[in-house]
Amino acid sequence: MLIIKQLKKRAFHSVLKAKTFSLHPELGSSIFSVIKTVQNFINYYNKKRIQQKYDYLSPVEYRKKSNRIGVFITVSF
Repeated sequence: MLIIKQLKKRAFHSVLKAKTFSLHPELGSSIFSVIKTVQNFINYYNKKRIQQKYDYLSPVEYRKKSNRIGVFITVSF
């Protein structure tokens, strides 16, 4: 299980680097810009990034949809 978590972290950092700092090296020029860039990327990664495996929803939208279905199923039984 630990290996899977480490692989997920590496994948996230790889995407973060490829989509931000590799394309725009100036984003790493100050600690403030690095923090702001990482915060913005985390927001994008969790709330706006659409994924096929989540039925073309963002991770947050998918979780909300799953929770609504779960509540509906729990209440209906």
